[in-house]
Amino acid sequence: MPRHSLDRAPWTLTGWLPYSWEQAMTMETGIASRAEVGPQPIRVPGSVQQALLDAGVIPDWRNQLDARGGEWVENRHWMLETTLPAGACAGPGPHQLVLAGVDGAATVMLGRRILGEVANTFRPHILDLGQPGPEAHTLRLIFTDQPRALGQVQRTSRISAWKSRYPYVWDWTPRVMQLGTWEGIHLESGPVLHDLRPLPSLDARGAGSVAITWRGNGLPSAARVKVALTDAAGRALVQREVSVADGRIDLTALDVARWWPNGHGDQPLYRLDVTLIHEQAVLDRAERTLGFRSVAWAPCQGAPADARDWLCVVNGKPVFLQGANWVPLRTCFADVTAEEYTARLTTYRDLGFNLLRVWGGSVLERQHFYEQCDALGLMVWQEFPLSSSGIDNHPPDDPTLIADMEQICAHYIGARQHHASLIL
Repeated sequence: MPRHSLDRAPWTLTGWLPYSWEQAMTMETGIASRAEVGPQPIRVPGSVQQALLDAGVIPDWRNQLDARGGEWVENRHWMLETTLPAGACAGPGPHQLVLAGVDGAATVMLGRRILGEVANTFRPHILDLGQPGPEAHTLRLIFTDQPRALGQVQRTSRISAWKSRYPYVWDWTPRVMQLGTWEGIHLESGPVLHDLRPLPSLDARGAGSVAITWRGNGLPSAARVKVALTDAAGRALVQREVSVADGRIDLTALDVARWWPNGHGDQPLYRLDVTLIHEQAVLDRAERTLGFRSVAWAPCQGAPADARDWLCVVNGKPVFLQGANWVPLRTCFADVTAEEYTARLTTYRDLGFNLLRVWGGSVLERQHFYEQCDALGLMVWQEFPLSSSGIDNHPPDDPTLIADMEQICAHYIGARQHHASLIL
């Protein structure tokens, strides 16, 4: 398969006085700089802070005022380093490095070559590797200078850095300005499907449909895309195959069961398999979990004519929304485990919740969070990454920032739109 995950590779962490890592590489002075901290192991995904806590370098920020003992971390540069094994970049390509979630401004290097700069927590980054050759290569992510002030007491209108705001101090957490990777890192070599977007829907008669679109990278013109939808018992509902150049498949008139919010019915889910085939060879494969429901908004009884529609109607039935605001389970959200998600969400299900609002001062929640919400009947109100401030609450109006936000919104929608739990 064309994807090679680097999440389980041995990654090391070193901490440097700003830019001394660059001097160590060039050695123009003839004196090689050394790291201040490390080398020591770090997980991907995972935060720099958690790695330092595990190594006893900083105190536990959850105790008393001990967070102050780790604030120096944001004033250093941090290098994550691993080795791409020989053969990982063999073949004609194209070869790309996919950083699914990086928290903090970072320089990405392959050997001594800079692949690019990344500085947006809220969307993936895809970097072209060129033709690096079949030998082993050193890959580095160097977290450099970070935004100084994004916290609760700020001006929303002046926000100019796309990084989560709450780690800079909010009313429920101290300043622990996370750095690191919060989603995985992988290599792509050869033809792959990008931006796969299945959008399920349910009509008034209860028939399901799925509109499936995709883009490609280096796709042979004769390649085919095959899709199959199966239920929880493995029963095939439909199979279709089209040319990859079509860019779309529509599955219609599907005999499916309705997905209901917690307390209103069951949560039947279906598996969609998408396969890219060329000359009988499988080039790429992906799967998604889907549920079928309709969501509409209706006026409340006795509401003024110009009032917004606030009554949530699921599958034609009014549903009272009851739940809570969702903020990250840890100050460093990169380190939240799948088990922690499952335990907390199951508790909320058992409490009778049917909705969670993912607050805009945080981040797009992970696929596992959404998959668990799908399975537990917890609807999700996902906010885009803007939030109020203590001084002004006006969104930025700079054209460049608006263009950045367009990309972020497109990613948020495209990455999560297939989840039955996502209603808003």
